[in-house]
Amino acid sequence: MTGTKKVLRRSLAYSLSMKGILPHPSASRISVRFGVVILAAGASRRLGRPKVLVRRAGKTLLELQVRKAERCGARWIGVTLGCRYERTAPALRGLPASVIRVPHWRSGLGTSICAAARAAPAQLGLVFMAADQWQLTAADLARLARGAGRKTRAAGYAGIVGIPAFFPPAQRIALQHLRGERGARVHLRQAVVCAMPHAGPDLDTTHDLCVLRAAWPLYRSFPR
Repeated sequence: MTGTKKVLRRSLAYSLSMKGILPHPSASRISVRFGVVILAAGASRRLGRPKVLVRRAGKTLLELQVRKAERCGARWIGVTLGCRYERTAPALRGLPASVIRVPHWRSGLGTSICAAARAAPAQLGLVFMAADQWQLTAADLARLARGAGRKTRAAGYAGIVGIPAFFPPAQRIALQHLRGERGARVHLRQAVVCAMPHAGPDLDTTHDLCVLRAAWPLYRSFPR
């Protein structure tokens, strides 16, 4: 079985298992005021072009991610931009998102997280997601924030605990001191883990782009 077919089969199984179980975010009672940060400052070196500008259904990947954040109940949405800023920033015009420019994006993911933690409105919990986690749905993001309270919650997939992840307001100061490539990994060690297969697929290579294109008709049927 090819890699693409495996991705499609796993995606279909997850979609069917969740259908009718996850409520639409707008119908959910989310007890925490939270914002969503879309991390999009990287260079997309392996893909060879800005991944956030890849288009599906007439929209850029960046717009699709912002719309998911909007539907999940976020009170604020921020997007970190760094490499090729002049080319990527226009993709956010007219969208309900704040641009967070990261001049020192080469320093690593921690620098972007720090910039977002400083830019976000006070008293909000923050959900961080990668711009290229294209299979994520609004319901996935809402699950992280729903009932999180003071606990950090992180996605679990393929043996990994990582983003998207929710950080409560009490973690804000710690996030503001992050630097380098490690990101917020150290702060996820005690996180509550939420199984989230949709968090696995990303868009790093041309092969990943082929997977996205092949899976797109199915992906559009996922719970939103």
